Formats: sequence, C-alpha cells, structure tokens
Amino acid sequence: MAGHTERQWQGKFFRCGMRCFYCLKPLTLQEATKEHLTPQARGGADTIDNIVPACKACNEKKGDMTEPEFRTTFSKAFEILTRVGAAEREMSLSMRDEPSLDHLRSEAESISWAWRNPA
Repeated sequence: MAGHTERQWQGKFFRCGMRCFYCLKPLTLQEATKEHLTPQARGGADTIDNIVPACKACNEKKGDMTEPEFRTTFSKAFEILTRVGAAEREMSLSMRDEPSLDHLRSEAESISWAWRNPA
C-alpha cells in the first residue's frame, strides 16, 4: 500500500507546475512518474513529502541516486536548466499559460543539449 493517496499525488503534481521536478519538461498527469527524492532502496519513504513528478527520462537517469547526488552528477545540465527556468519566471502569465511553439522548441533544445552534455 502506498504511503500517500491518489489525491495527494495529483495535488503534488499540480503544485509542482505540471512539470518534471528536474528538467522542467511540461507533463500530463499520465506522463508523470512518481519519483522518490530519496529512493526507497536507500531508505526513502513512499510518502508524498518524498515524491515529486518526473519525466520518464529523468526518473531513469536518477536511478537509485538521492536528489543531491543526481543534481551533482548532472550539474552542467541543471545549470543550463536553471537559466531556462529563470527566463521562464520572467515571462508574462499569458506566455506561461500558452507558450509559443518557438518558445517550446527553444526550451526543448536547451534541455536536450543539457542532457546530452552532462558535466
């Protein structure tokens, strides 16, 4: 039995902006995987406080690393993603609600490059 309810998971997903916690890729609830910040294999709980939404690629890359280990391993990628995230925070509300196709392509290219070229 999970240490959280489906409603808690859905709430967490929406509070995280419907994005991957790591690469900020927009996700649907069906695409999001439940990612344990501290893996259960390393003593992490299956509670909502230890779970974040992640895309499948990030979840697979992280494996049984803790969040700090994962961020350190992919520090160059996260540095670039942080810059992408900072630029997004400065966007207008309408741009965040309905980003242009060019913006989505640019964001996807930055993220893709960052994952192909880890530090």
